[in-house]
Amino acid sequence: MITLSSETAAVPTSEELKARIEAAIPNASATVTGDGRHFRAVVTSPAFAGLTRIAQHQIVHEVFEADLGERIHALSIQTNTLEGASMNDEIKPPRDAIKQAIESNPVILFMKGTPEAPMCGFSARTVSALEQLNASFTTIDVLADPRIRQELSALSNWPTIPQLFVNGELIGGCDIVIEMHETGELAQVLGVEQPHKPRRSTD
Repeated sequence: MITLSSETAAVPTSEELKARIEAAIPNASATVTGDGRHFRAVVTSPAFAGLTRIAQHQIVHEVFEADLGERIHALSIQTNTLEGASMNDEIKPPRDAIKQAIESNPVILFMKGTPEAPMCGFSARTVSALEQLNASFTTIDVLADPRIRQELSALSNWPTIPQLFVNGELIGGCDIVIEMHETGELAQVLGVEQPHKPRRSTD
């Protein structure tokens, strides 16, 4: 999923996002839902055949690259081929695809589930910390295919999920992210403003 914020830019409609996906990806069929803050796109196209899930998602990300951080606050993506398979089982997800996802997204979170429906408490807490800072971020669901987690852990040398990367560098898992959030260090790393905590009354 990709997150961004803007008070002045107009929020696109679900129909607009659907039309852009279907115009940009060959023979694509898209269903987009959302409430103006979080969007979810389910995209089916024969163009995804033989590609890893990460590579498929990257194709959809590129459609909205100019708007991420400006008009779209969050975008969760699910991809399928015409046969309903999101990945060719005979093709091992290359580590290069994960590297490309990390390098091409300034802030990317590998998690269990999606921001709207996290599948573990650690992933939910990490997403919450990022959203409290109104940070822009991309997410990839490692439960979508077990090979994603295997390749990721081999690449990062970090065994647990979630894993947060900023500017290509591994920040850590849930405990580290929460600790950094509480000290204000996470906001500094992300380049966003740390929300001010309300002062307690002394009366």
